Amino acid sequence: MPAIGERRLSGRIVKCIPEDVKRFQGRSTMVVGNGASVVTVMERIIGCCGRGRIVWVNRRGLKDRRLYERIENDPLPQRDRLSVMANRMIGEGKEGEWELLHNYSDVKEISEGSDGKLKVTVGSEVLEVDDIVAATGYRPDAEV
Repeated sequence: MPAIGERRLSGRIVKCIPEDVKRFQGRSTMVVGNGASVVTVMERIIGCCGRGRIVWVNRRGLKDRRLYERIENDPLPQRDRLSVMANRMIGEGKEGEWELLHNYSDVKEISEGSDGKLKVTVGSEVLEVDDIVAATGYRPDAEV
């Protein structure tokens, strides 16, 4: 179910893994998701842009400070690399010049402030961000 205001502001929400991530340079970006898609988004943003702030909304929660289990002898080295990065970010709260805020579980409302920033109600807090990337899972078209 969409958050209050999500449909009205859908043009401000990126709903795929963005190819061009330079727009996130020095900005505050909320990424929403649990799996490899959200970690891929964060890796691309961090790898391309010098610094900024990422707010990670993750419904699973990060209470145990370790979300991604590594698979011994993983045949997919990219998956292993993403797992290592995600766990390091969760543990340290940063990656290079990027600040990572997590422990947010659900988006309740999205509105646009007079300054153009998005005001996002997450739990009982209102966070201001420049961008939102929804990396909440992608399903291939099985009909193709």
